[in-house]
Amino acid sequence: MKSTSIIFLFLFILQLSHQTTSEDVEPELTLSSGSIRGTSVDFRGVKVYQFLGIPFAEPPLNELRFQKPVPKKPWNGVLSVNKWGSACMQPVFPGFNTELHLSEDCLILNVFTTDAAFQDKQNGKKNSLRPVMVWIHGGGFNFGSANTASQYDGTPITGLKDVIIVSINYRLSSLGFLHLPEAGVPGNMGLWDQQLALKWVKDNIEHFGGDPNRVTIFGESAGSMSVSAHIVSPHSKGLFKNAIIQSGSIYDLKRWAQPELAKNFLNKIGCESNDYKLCLSNYQFGQASEGLTFWPTVDGEFLPHHPEELVANHGVDPNINVLLGTVGNEGAFELLLKDLVTFHPLNPVNLTIPHAKYIIGKLFGKKLIDFYSERYLASLSADDSDAIRLAVAQALGDTILACPTYALGRDLIANGVPNVYGYVQTQKPSQAVLLVSNQAKWMANVASHADDIPMVFGHPFTKLDKFNNEDVVLSFLMIDIWTKFARDGKPPQISHREWLPWNLSDSTPYPSMVLNSNKIGLIETKSVEFCIKNWPFPLDKPYNMDFETGVYAKMEEDHDEL
Repeated sequence: MKSTSIIFLFLFILQLSHQTTSEDVEPELTLSSGSIRGTSVDFRGVKVYQFLGIPFAEPPLNELRFQKPVPKKPWNGVLSVNKWGSACMQPVFPGFNTELHLSEDCLILNVFTTDAAFQDKQNGKKNSLRPVMVWIHGGGFNFGSANTASQYDGTPITGLKDVIIVSINYRLSSLGFLHLPEAGVPGNMGLWDQQLALKWVKDNIEHFGGDPNRVTIFGESAGSMSVSAHIVSPHSKGLFKNAIIQSGSIYDLKRWAQPELAKNFLNKIGCESNDYKLCLSNYQFGQASEGLTFWPTVDGEFLPHHPEELVANHGVDPNINVLLGTVGNEGAFELLLKDLVTFHPLNPVNLTIPHAKYIIGKLFGKKLIDFYSERYLASLSADDSDAIRLAVAQALGDTILACPTYALGRDLIANGVPNVYGYVQTQKPSQAVLLVSNQAKWMANVASHADDIPMVFGHPFTKLDKFNNEDVVLSFLMIDIWTKFARDGKPPQISHREWLPWNLSDSTPYPSMVLNSNKIGLIETKSVEFCIKNWPFPLDKPYNMDFETGVYAKMEEDHDEL
């Protein structure tokens, strides 16, 4: 990597301008399915073409509902793709996702490319095709959308680094992950949606100036789990060359499985007979299905076996390159959302060690209180409520996000995939994805889940009043790392530090680069080593993803538990 002084040059550029709509430029091209017309913006002097809402599948309606996606049929005329489109159906929570326009007709994707890449392709310069990065959004497989423009606008990455960014929608919740084979519902429809979108990229991205042989898939949280699902699935082989896993893997599926989920879903929507197909055809999304969380399953096809088995049986393409990592205390964000009373941003409950043990029992099961207490509570001062709170958060984040990520990396290199690189982001951005995270005093200076999104998507370059210079440095650094990994299949040298792949034969088998504007080139190993030492975490009961506001604040009432 060139001297990091290049990064600081952008501190001055930031004061000049950001993104404006470009006049009278409506790029057109013809795909195998038909012609499309996009729009363009100027990003700091670079013209970026945006093609928003391109359909890659037939609308999953009527007989296509609860089925694998079908490729989009050709259309006549020129399809206008110049506005952000719909999100797939999902539960709605005020202040969280109410700004999204929801529709079952949602299998669309967005493409961001520079004018230069577009023109090079139009002029027949095949040797100048750009790397392609396909983003898979998070949201626990029940929320989210590629069309959350405030979070996932690919323009800054494309403008800064001249790569092609693609972001994709996929079906969520019951419509995307109900598994009911007896009714012809295969399960994992959302993962099949993603796979069809990757096929679309393979077949069409060259029209935009992208290289179909240099495709990187990347995602965060459930998007990261999706990326790892494509790594292990035999049906996604050959559709990508590189993968970036940001906070989460498809490991430990039993922890997320709700007992008798399909049966409970059918009961809630009033299916009283065995005519499931008729019942499902009449189902209106959100119809009494609250409290049910849908998740990928071992369906015998997309995931023919448990992911751990697929890796152990050398089922992964050994030629892929993997960059994986986590963000500080992943669980702090999760606890904040889970119970805004107990973990209130400004006035949280003052936790004691007995309180922490009570919460651990609720989260993981009473049988595991000793297991977690020994590893997370033993060294804490009894009167340090903030430290106790963060320790409980660390336990949750390690269990459901960080350690499954690192365990997958360990297993990949142990089973024939040599190019695996690790990182950990320790810097908290000035502006988090959700406002409530910014308000939480007990999380001050603690990087947590989703804090990588503003950095990777260049928010400091477009939201000048929300971020400071340290954010700019980290954002530029992470964009540089992500795009060079997409271009070369390995991350760049950071200052004086060569970024080495994990290697079980080395004295330091899991070197992980710290991503922090004031710790450039620092290598960290403790968090990965802790995970590897303790993996797999024991399982007493499935993890409950529901919001449980006020549940843990009632601890004092439950004297037997304390």
